[in-house]
This record gives sequence, C-alpha cells and structure tokens, in this order.
Amino acid sequence: MLFPFLGAAVVSGETGNCRDVFLEPFNSDSIWNTGIGSDAVFAPIDLFHPGSATCGLPPCQPPTNFHNDQEFIIKGLPGLEGDKGVPWVHQGTWDAGDKCEVTGKVVSYLPIANGVPASCDFKIIGVCAAFPQMSDSDWFHDAHAGGPLPSSRSACSDRQKSWQVSCGSDASVQMRHAEASTHNCEIKIEGACSKFPEMSNTNWFSDWQRGGGVPTTNSACEARASSWQADCGHEANVQMRFNEGWTSASDGGRSAPNQINNNPMAVLLPDSQSWVQMQPAYRCDPAGPFLARFGDNDGCPQKFPNVTDAFSDGNLGAHGGSGLSGVGGAIRSGELDPNAPAIAHALKIELQHQWYYGGARLQPSSEYNGGRGQYVWPATGSDSGSNSAPGGLYQGRNPHVVPGALLAIPSAQADSVTTTTVIGAKIKQAMVDYGAYIVDDTGGGNSVAICMQSEVNAEMREQYGFAMTYPHGVTPSTLDAGSGVYEDLLRVFQALQAVTNNGPTSVGGGGTPRQPRKGSLCGQQQAVV
Repeated sequence: MLFPFLGAAVVSGETGNCRDVFLEPFNSDSIWNTGIGSDAVFAPIDLFHPGSATCGLPPCQPPTNFHNDQEFIIKGLPGLEGDKGVPWVHQGTWDAGDKCEVTGKVVSYLPIANGVPASCDFKIIGVCAAFPQMSDSDWFHDAHAGGPLPSSRSACSDRQKSWQVSCGSDASVQMRHAEASTHNCEIKIEGACSKFPEMSNTNWFSDWQRGGGVPTTNSACEARASSWQADCGHEANVQMRFNEGWTSASDGGRSAPNQINNNPMAVLLPDSQSWVQMQPAYRCDPAGPFLARFGDNDGCPQKFPNVTDAFSDGNLGAHGGSGLSGVGGAIRSGELDPNAPAIAHALKIELQHQWYYGGARLQPSSEYNGGRGQYVWPATGSDSGSNSAPGGLYQGRNPHVVPGALLAIPSAQADSVTTTTVIGAKIKQAMVDYGAYIVDDTGGGNSVAICMQSEVNAEMREQYGFAMTYPHGVTPSTLDAGSGVYEDLLRVFQALQAVTNNGPTSVGGGGTPRQPRKGSLCGQQQAVV
C-alpha cells in the first residue's frame, strides 16, 4: 500500500442500503453529516450589512464575488499502488511563482490516472564504441539509459546526435519521439497468454510501454485490448481501461492548472478504507508529477493527518487555515444539478480574514496550533498571521466568526430569505438544514468562497451557462450571467448566524437534528473491543 491504513480491524461488513464511501464520506457522527439540532443556540453575526458590527476593516460592504474554492476529490485506481502510480513531489506554498515548476523531491506515489509521458527512444544498429554493452540494442528509452526526461522532438534529436558521436561510425543510431498524451490505455491480463507468456497474469500496465501506440480514444484502446486477446488466446481474459491523466485545471481550462488557490485534495485509496489529503495540490502535466506538501502534520500552516480513516468522523484534514477536512463538506459533482435532491451535508465556506475573522484569542497556545489561537472547535488552529492576538491578520470584531465556526440560517427565519435561482435555493436549504463551517480564508480582497469539487465548475457552466470558478466567481454586475446567484447568496449570507453551542457532545447544537441520522457506510468498519 501507499500509506498504512490508520483504522480499526474489520469485524463486520454491511451491504444493501448503505452509503457509498466515496460519494458520501465519513460516519454518521461526522460534523459533515449532522444536521442543525433543535437545541441550537444562535447568535447574530451581521455579515455584509452597511455599518456591520462584525466587519473590522472599513469600508464594510458586500463581497466582490462568491467563488468556488475548488477541491480535488479523486478515487484511486487499483493496480497503481506503490511506484506504479504518479510521483508525489513534496513542495507547496502560497507565495508568488510558477506553481508548475518542480522544486522538491519525490517522496511517494499516488494511485491516480496518468497520461503518457513524452518518449525519446533509440535503436542502435552495429557496434557502439563508447558503450559496447549498447551495441545492436533494440528500441530503448533514453531516460532509462542515463538521458534526461524527454521533452521536445528537437531535444530528442540532439540526444540522437550525442549517441551517434559516442558510438562512432560503426553504428547507426535511429530515433523515434512521441509527444506526451493526456490519455492512457491500460491493459490487464488474467490467465495464460500464449504468444507472450511473460505477460500471463499481469496486473494493469500501460499499453504504450509494451509496444502500443500513444492512445487517442476509448475505441482505439478497445482495439488494442482485442489485439492482446487474439495474441493471448482463449485461456486469457484481457481487460482494458482508458484513462485521462488528471491535472489541476478545471472548467475546461479556464482555471489554469497553476492557478494559485487553497487547492486541497483528497484521494480515496483503492482499499476504499483510507483517504489521503494534501494542500496546496498542483499537477500541470497530465503525464508529470503531482506537487503538494507531504508528511503527517505538515500543514501550511495548520498541521493535519495526511491519512484519514474513511470510516471515522473525518472532521480533520488538509485545510491549512483550520485543520479541517479537504473532502467532507464539499459540494460534490452533480449536487447543483436542477434535478438533484437537496444537499444532505454541511457546507464549507471561507471569508476574508482581515475584514471578518475575530481578533480575540480563544484558545491557549500549543505546539500543535503553533500559537495561533483564534479558532473554535472543531478547528485545531487558525491561519498564518493569527499568532498575534488580539489583532494580527484577523481584525474582525465578532468572536463567533472564526475558523471552525458553524454558521446557519435559523429555521424560523428561513422563509424571510428569498432566492430566485436553483443554485441559490439549494445552498440556502443546506444552510438551514446543516449549516456551513468556516475552514479557511480567501486571502486578498473582500470575497467569499464556498468549497466545491472542481468538476462542479464545468457542470455549472454546462447546466446554467456560467460558473463560480476562481478568481472571477459570480459578481453583482448586470453583465455577469451569474449575477442572480450572487444576489441570492448575498441574502443567504446576510441571514447566517453562529451556532454558539456546537461542540463535541452537541454537534449542530444538540437536540433533534433537522435531518435524520445517516445510515452506515458500505463496508462499515467496527473497532474490536
């Protein structure tokens, strides 16, 4: 496995009407799955009103936009465990600079879809003077023989000339170069392969590494699988899968893969028992390495466990401004579809810290929170610059508006909050039923973020003709197709209040939750007592 599973032993499993561990993560006691309770105590927070008593950095005014602080939530692929997966390079800050530039070292691997890297291959016919062991060599990857990672055709041609000079006049060095592809055709062979016995009972492998061309379409991959089946014969069962190499681009490329953002990411490992979380996550090349901070308790700044038991409450994770989850609470793919059922989980939101987050110290300093004490449960810390309290980067005046705070619309006031759009209505109802946790901040500028899976950007554009993609989001401009959603969300956020008695023994404020307790997860783990 990539990481050790930090969970309990299996003593029972469940099937039937259970929840999918990827689509509806974490157990029934999770903050993300618990509705607002009948005993919830509310306190007004006066967001985005003129003369707001919460705002600490005049002029106090409505936000410039509402946007998606996208979260990358990915299901790991079996057969890509260990070094068969995508290399994970340890790096990541929110400083200026190209986020695609690789500056760190490979520390692990992730079982996510990979494209086909560029290939620079050589074949040597004859005797190679400088490297006699390479004489009469069939096609080989230059990078496997000491060459650099392949890039352009001209770079490959320069390497061919270098090989020719090294081998001398008694050898002929031939070259072939393939550009990187965003797609990958993978083959798995179960049983004995008659023509290629060394491929018998082979787990997933990239077809291009075994002589196949660079994949282009699913049908081309199917044709390759049929070719393998014919070669292997009836004693083998050949399977295929056509993958597109994942990058951190979204919304059809409108959000570039190196767009600076919080960029939390979570990968459900193939064991379906472990989530790996990290932040900030970037992958700019569909065949290149994955870039993010690595290591347990290596947050930026707040520490968090890299690996989360999929059957735990899942409260904690990669959001560096709070230590809260980078998967639980996100609006998932399909949830804003007009025909989708109501959102059945708490949301995650972010405000601009200088304007709104309370400057008072609420927690004692510790090694774990790094002296950053302006937060409430379930958060475990606050963001950079919050060490100095009162003050620092947090200049708001309301101690209830801080990382970890649960904000919601009291049900008695729900009817007074009007919405005119499908998206506004869905988010409003989630704010009434489950509320939203403050998990991070939006950095510079008076904007608001709602955490959503990155795929939601493109889905919104397809369904509604606009998206909430960062940094533009939706604005009040009459020229913005999403201005109706902006106005809805402004009314929703102006109606939010803080649940002041949310705590470990009273999640959502305690009492009877507005929504029924959720059922067990499929494959629910039970601790051995």
